[in-house]
Amino acid sequence: MRRDGSRTHHGGVRRRFTLLELLLAFVVLVVVLMVISLSFRAVVASWRGMARSTARAEEQLRLTDFADEYLRRLAMFKFQNSNGGGEEVVFVGNPGSVYGCVISAVQPDGSGGIVYFKTELSESGDLVLSTARAPLFPDIPADVEPPETKAEVIASKVAKVEFSYAGLEDGDLEFQDEWLPDEEGGLLPVAVLMKVEWENGTSEVWLRRLAGAQEYVLPKAQGGLL
Repeated sequence: MRRDGSRTHHGGVRRRFTLLELLLAFVVLVVVLMVISLSFRAVVASWRGMARSTARAEEQLRLTDFADEYLRRLAMFKFQNSNGGGEEVVFVGNPGSVYGCVISAVQPDGSGGIVYFKTELSESGDLVLSTARAPLFPDIPADVEPPETKAEVIASKVAKVEFSYAGLEDGDLEFQDEWLPDEEGGLLPVAVLMKVEWENGTSEVWLRRLAGAQEYVLPKAQGGLL
């Protein structure tokens, strides 16, 4: 028996750890913790990347739905203007916004029919789609109560949105950054191009031919529009 009296329960002498063994155990523990930490960070980074990709895919889907449900289905529709000066085509195409209407079959839940809409980019970088059952004239007088409007963010972190409008000139498509029906013979554009520039520097484009622009007859060479 040793002087300190340290024995195992079998009666043998208990062997103590040396300083070197303690250091080695500590190093092994640190390495294991580092491996776990790096693995955890990799998992978190992968999850965040998947979340960003999912969010971007959802925004792209919403933008595609907007292009299909609103830009493609823009309708030639006239309404008494807000100033009482006669009828005007419910459409205003600006470089950064679009105002118009779509017409669809009325559904049992009350949806469908004539829907007026406008889309524009907010100061916070949200691309907002506003819809209503009454015209959303850009110049509603102050004494006229605006219609009840439903607003929806269809894309966020947008640096810039640009709309271009195509008309026919001598059988060729020509795009311009503004379209006012009163200055275009009371007609809608043949097609609308929407370019979205994201805050990360990338950009995407949606091009849709209007189903309601029936006054135009496109040459066969131009029949490739979506």
